[in-house]
Amino acid sequence: TRFGLPGTEIPKICVDTGEELYFPITIFQYGLAAYDLYLLNNDIEMLNKAISCADWAVANQQADGGWKTFDYENPQLPYSSMAQGEGISLLLRVHITTGKDIYFNSATLAKDHMLKPISDGGTAKYDGEELYLYEYCYMPLILNGWIFSIWGLFDYYKFTGDMVAKEKLDCTLNSLKKKLPIYDIKYWSNYEESGKHICSLFYHNLHISQLKVMYRLFGDEIYNEYANKWENYAKSFWKPKLAFIKKAIQKILE
Repeated sequence: TRFGLPGTEIPKICVDTGEELYFPITIFQYGLAAYDLYLLNNDIEMLNKAISCADWAVANQQADGGWKTFDYENPQLPYSSMAQGEGISLLLRVHITTGKDIYFNSATLAKDHMLKPISDGGTAKYDGEELYLYEYCYMPLILNGWIFSIWGLFDYYKFTGDMVAKEKLDCTLNSLKKKLPIYDIKYWSNYEESGKHICSLFYHNLHISQLKVMYRLFGDEIYNEYANKWENYAKSFWKPKLAFIKKAIQKILE
């Protein structure tokens, strides 16, 4: 990651194609981290960084509320529920701090876009009573991206009290609880639901941290159960080694 134009606070990344670009997920995560530092230290410079990222979000949002995130890989399905969720979280925080409605309006558009079916250009999949939120709309369901997306929807509901958002939140939480066993392979966690991609150590630990937060936010014991189970896998002598070998084989086969 590096920064773009001199004097700006918007990070750029270099993707697998070698192209340098502004990547919404990186920008929103940077803005959220800056906002956290502002809250911790009352650092106005950090607040200004967060505002710069929120301004970028407003300026680069599509008319239907989406941010083109993976268009360099798949122009037909460029949107990401993770980008939408983290954008919502950043925009709401900046709205609360500045009082400017432009950020709230952008967050609402982002929420609506995230909840549209993939077939209609959004990032959600509806299957009966189930609701899945896709980090990549052209790949299997990725656990960490789904959870980041849920946090954005949770932030929106907590701030607005919107009951439609609450209904969708409850629906996708129930779907997540049903799906969690699929991501458990008895000695490690899977990155996505197909089982073709086991987690690296980084993502396995990220899953553990996310599930601990989910337990604190929602109080459902299943999150605590899987967090503890996956943490014990990581503490084992042989399970991380087995996971590393399987990950290496998957990389070679790819």
